[in-house]
Amino acid sequence: MDRATYCHPNTWRAFEFELGLEYRSIADDQVLVQAAEKLWHYPRLTGPWPSREEYGNSVPITPDMLPRDATLSLYGLLELLDGRQAACYAWVVRPPGGSDSLSLCLPGGMLERLFPVAYNPMSVTRNPWLRDIERLLADIAEWVYGVAPFELAVLGECAAAVAVDAADLTREALAPGGFILPDELWRRLEPTLESRPLSHGLRHIPLNY
Repeated sequence: MDRATYCHPNTWRAFEFELGLEYRSIADDQVLVQAAEKLWHYPRLTGPWPSREEYGNSVPITPDMLPRDATLSLYGLLELLDGRQAACYAWVVRPPGGSDSLSLCLPGGMLERLFPVAYNPMSVTRNPWLRDIERLLADIAEWVYGVAPFELAVLGECAAAVAVDAADLTREALAPGGFILPDELWRRLEPTLESRPLSHGLRHIPLNY
């Protein structure tokens, strides 16, 4: 992807399809650094870049970059399973209250350049091509968990923004799918939904709407 396409405002408009990883409130800085480093070392990811305008200018992730009661965005490219590249960004959120999180987001404007996108909602039934993206993001979650275990992972349109903390998650809330549960949480909730096993004892409940 060329720099002009990457930086164009239309690439970054609309809602994101994302992978959100939840970490305990006031997570240790080193855990978040390890999670972010591992994320960007995923073979299909290129980056991270400090901003969209610094296209191609990769920087190391250091503890002093982590926000306090704020957010950090880092940009890059994700190679999809069909070989095409998609603009993406990772987002570290450390709110004053609640859990810290690390998300990997694909903006709707980028997806519209690659696929016919139907919104309201951006569902897999209306957008069957999302299945491959969901599986790719689940693979990334599995990749990160091996180094920086998370409490819960969510997948979907603006998934992290509407997710509840792992401690408050109920079996009923799992119904729409789009979750990756560590073994301890899986055993607590005992879901009866379709799922697939991943490494490290993780279970992926695919989106089903």
